[in-house]
Amino acid sequence: MKSLLALCAMAILLVGCAKAPPPAAKDTLVWATVSPVHSLDIAHGFDNSGTLVQFAVLDTVVTLDRDGKVVPSGAVRK
Repeated sequence: MKSLLALCAMAILLVGCAKAPPPAAKDTLVWATVSPVHSLDIAHGFDNSGTLVQFAVLDTVVTLDRDGKVVPSGAVRK
């Protein structure tokens, strides 16, 4: 039993000594999601994580209101 505890303690110490990943470049966006994003293409990104990133990053010119009508979002009327 003591050898198992010593082995677990040694494993934890070794994991703690692992190299940290290199820092991201200043122009790199790091986004954590529950599942991987399969596509950022609006026509193909129909999963939850892809849609979340698309709505947060992509500017939409129009959107849908509660009735399903197309209304301006980023568009400007002159």
